[in-house]
Amino acid sequence: MTSASNAAVPPSSPIQDYLESLHARFRGLADGHVASYIPELARVEPDDFGICIATADGFGIPSSAPAGAASRAARIADDDNSEVRVEVDAPRPSVLVLTDSYAPGWQVSVNGHREHLARVNDTVRGVVVPTGKSVVVFTYQSPARARGAVISLLTLAGLLVYAVVVVRRRRRATGAGY
Repeated sequence: MTSASNAAVPPSSPIQDYLESLHARFRGLADGHVASYIPELARVEPDDFGICIATADGFGIPSSAPAGAASRAARIADDDNSEVRVEVDAPRPSVLVLTDSYAPGWQVSVNGHREHLARVNDTVRGVVVPTGKSVVVFTYQSPARARGAVISLLTLAGLLVYAVVVVRRRRRATGAGY
């Protein structure tokens, strides 16, 4: 996957130079295997290779792109505790990696269609995106929060029933009617 953006990194910055040296050093490696146990990764072209640093402001710092490659980007458009929206423009089917921690409860959709959320390097989230412009939405629904809400509502209902029973018993005991 080759990614590029309009990040404000000078062409000869130490970060850019380091990324280019890493890209040159590792681009020829072909001794691994495609992670076919993850369906989305199995569809990615194994010869595609690129490096990108995504910064906190949502911009990527591109690695070496082939000569004449169009500038493409992945930009975090919205980010809060339970939803992250990323606008992507991919030159080919690619893996978008969001470097937030992977946790149960996260789901992902690409262009409104639910997709498989991959665990990347055992710690972060990833999803395959198609060629072209896409909107990727990561949403979090805490399983513990849902269970807690059900327990809280049942407890509240139980307390209301208990309060009604206590009030009725007191009124009967004092002889007050309805």
